[in-house]
Amino acid sequence: MPNRTMWVVVADGARARIFQGDPRVGHLELVMPELTGRAREKGSELLADRPGRSLDSSQVGNRHAMEPSTDPKEVEKERFARGLASTLEKAADEGRFARLMLVAPPKMLGELREVLAEKVKEKIVKEVDKDLTWVAVHELPAHLVD
Repeated sequence: MPNRTMWVVVADGARARIFQGDPRVGHLELVMPELTGRAREKGSELLADRPGRSLDSSQVGNRHAMEPSTDPKEVEKERFARGLASTLEKAADEGRFARLMLVAPPKMLGELREVLAEKVKEKIVKEVDKDLTWVAVHELPAHLVD
């Protein structure tokens, strides 16, 4: 009998829950511990050190802090998306699911599409562009069925 298992990934840029089940039936079961990233932390906490300093070229002796070239929160969100993609790829290799539903805000869905392996993308049966990370498990199916 072929594997018909469906996983439902509910994520945002810093948190993901992975469930097994079919929302149309109304039962979802958490299949692994919640995955969390650091994107909810303050930007200043994400930086390893104080910003570098540079000399002001117009006046001798004036120094000012240099801003990081990328937003540390965005870097953490991208790192989290890559980690989630890696988790899904490993599970796909192990045959743990045959179908996949992705539930995430539009920006996170886009980031996931960029980093998911083709073998994982082929298993996607539905995408829901909403942030449902705050929804209780027993209420999720109602938000996921058309």
